[in-house]
Amino acid sequence: MAKRNSVFVVLAVVLLIVSLFAACNGEETVTPGNGTNGNGEEVVITIGNLTDQTGVAAQAIAIIDTALDDIVEYYNDNNIIPGVRLRVVEYDTQYDSAKAIPGYQKLKSDGADFIWTPVTLAVPVLKPRLDKDKYVVFTATANMEEEELNGGYVFSMGITPRYEAYTLLEWIAENDEDFPTGRPAKIGGAAWDDGYNNLLFAGAKEYADAHPDL
Repeated sequence: MAKRNSVFVVLAVVLLIVSLFAACNGEETVTPGNGTNGNGEEVVITIGNLTDQTGVAAQAIAIIDTALDDIVEYYNDNNIIPGVRLRVVEYDTQYDSAKAIPGYQKLKSDGADFIWTPVTLAVPVLKPRLDKDKYVVFTATANMEEEELNGGYVFSMGITPRYEAYTLLEWIAENDEDFPTGRPAKIGGAAWDDGYNNLLFAGAKEYADAHPDL
């Protein structure tokens, strides 16, 4: 339940941005396929979902995709943003970073006004192109150092994995009944060799170096 609630919080922030897109389109005719409100017509804002439906992360990400669809349906059914209708277009990356750029291009061609992605390994691949195109992407978390995101067009909704490691190790040390005493704890980890896990392990090492008594 906590995991699902956190997903809704993240996506609620994404949909808050939708409100800003709607406001910016106030008196303008927007791009073909995305509606217009210059003559009082309904504006359609399209969210591109760069996701994983058939890859190794599909089972976990399916919850996020469902949450996005549920919230979009709720916003539309209850007219949360008057005069604005939301729609979602999807691209299945199969959790393959090589499909990040084709996915980005396909979602743009499908009329996506901005992209949301829970596939964090796509972010380092896309960022140079996004900054050049000045195209906005929101991600659950980024496989990059936070200073690399400053001033760019990628917006990360989660903390960097480095800080997750600090919090996790502190919690374990304070709450694990079997945590060793009288000797340093030995920490092991196994994961994919990607930006997220590399930052997580780097944070774990930094925490261990700063707390040699644990």
